[in-house]
Amino acid sequence: MPPKRPAGLGAASKAKKNKQEDGNNGGPSQVQPPAAAAAAAQTQEEDEDEDEWEDLLELWDKCVESLQISLIEEIGSEPASSAPLLRGVLHETSRLGDVYGSDISGFMTEAEDGKKTQVSLPHFRLILASAMLELGILISASSHLDEAKSLAAAGEPKTGTPFFSRAYSITQTIDEGAFSKDSELVAGRAAAEYLKERLESVPEDDADDELKHESSDQLMSLAIESLMKGGLDEKAESAGRSPALLLSVGSLLAALEEEMLDLSKPSTAVIAFSNALKATDSTQLKFESLVGRARVLVSRGSYVIDKMFDEEDDSGKKEVEPYAEDVTKGLREAVSNLEDAQNMTDDLEVGEQEAEELTSLHKEAMIILANLLPEGKEQEELFNKAGVEEDDE
Repeated sequence: MPPKRPAGLGAASKAKKNKQEDGNNGGPSQVQPPAAAAAAAQTQEEDEDEDEWEDLLELWDKCVESLQISLIEEIGSEPASSAPLLRGVLHETSRLGDVYGSDISGFMTEAEDGKKTQVSLPHFRLILASAMLELGILISASSHLDEAKSLAAAGEPKTGTPFFSRAYSITQTIDEGAFSKDSELVAGRAAAEYLKERLESVPEDDADDELKHESSDQLMSLAIESLMKGGLDEKAESAGRSPALLLSVGSLLAALEEEMLDLSKPSTAVIAFSNALKATDSTQLKFESLVGRARVLVSRGSYVIDKMFDEEDDSGKKEVEPYAEDVTKGLREAVSNLEDAQNMTDDLEVGEQEAEELTSLHKEAMIILANLLPEGKEQEELFNKAGVEEDDE
């Protein structure tokens, strides 16, 4: 039972006017939230008591809360209910960009001491990029459904690719500073989501797509580099990453690593799952992190076994032999992880099919591990525990 990924987080764009003013800050017109252009044309009414920046932050907080509920509880209606909130954020960033310009010069907020201060441009752009990413994930997840069930609104792209590309581009305009790690995390997730959608389907043709010329390997490198800069390998508490987000990132990376396995590099998905496991007190999240982590390690072991015992191609054995020791260590951890997960099933609502999948994965891990070990007591015990008869060995 692989860890479940929520439909996602992300979406947005800026008005094309801003795109023309600043090529690195805005959004392609086809990603523009519906009615944003019309709203931007309206005259802004001055209100001494209104703090538009605080209003935007409050709206974004509501988005984050809604998306977190979806990540943790996997409520079916949550992804759809998050989409209007995300469009609201994109609508506001588009409007504010038209009012104050692409660098939002003159966009002021009131500090605690009552003084007016300039709104942080990096923070503003981080919210824009984050909302675009999250809406893109929602739309991408629904793109495989029929048109009636798609979360794409009228005038929006039907896939997530334009959102992911634009989100990544915006993060590249965020200067080093207080928001650099958060922007790197958004950039890494955007590149990874873009790659995932490319591997699954033909992306939409978008003249503003700055990632379309990158190869799959380059996109994977961009994603991992940005995620690591964003603190993926740090303790979740110190990096400010929620366990649910780490679990979601781990699931995304696991899907990519399944398609683009590279034994010469440590699994970034395993890093994400491991940190999610350390950071959470939730039995459900622990369970999914354990199973997700184990599944990646078993996949790596399966690849090694296939290469080592390929009778038609002797070169495969030479390819994987340097990594056999590390993979064997990982398989021991996978077996332990899956046993821990099995011990949690009584406390969770694990269905019969899911329980069977877990048992099957545990058996597979033990068999692959046994095949990598030298003949002896440990190998025999693993085969027996997995229910493998002597003739089958």
